[in-house]
Amino acid sequence: MLDSTRKNILTGRERHTHARPDNVGYPARAIRTHDFLYILNMKSERWPVGDPVDDTPANRKLGNSKGYIPGYHDIDGSPTKTFILENKDKNEMKEYFNFSYAKRDAEQLYNISGYFGEADPCFGDIDPLAENGSKNR
Repeated sequence: MLDSTRKNILTGRERHTHARPDNVGYPARAIRTHDFLYILNMKSERWPVGDPVDDTPANRKLGNSKGYIPGYHDIDGSPTKTFILENKDKNEMKEYFNFSYAKRDAEQLYNISGYFGEADPCFGDIDPLAENGSKNR
């Protein structure tokens, strides 16, 4: 049953695959309101979908049956993944690579009140802090 008095949704996640050494996660917490989505990436220095893996002889010895190379192991192998990673340096593909694989800012704020499927980053446009400039989020 939908609770019409609810003003926001809180969510969190940890990556749980063997996507980086020692299987460390990518902790993120989020608050979603009707108009905005705020995400706190608690370890933004990490790659969100797993570390990239260089194509070296040592790494090839580890086997590529599960797609060890090129890494980003929290996304399963697919023709789309292969295409994006093989073309990530081309201007027309950089946006897709960044959206899917690149490191994230520690804090992200999106205006999600537009059309379905649109999310406009807006940290430069509004103050992401709570009302009255409070640092409590």
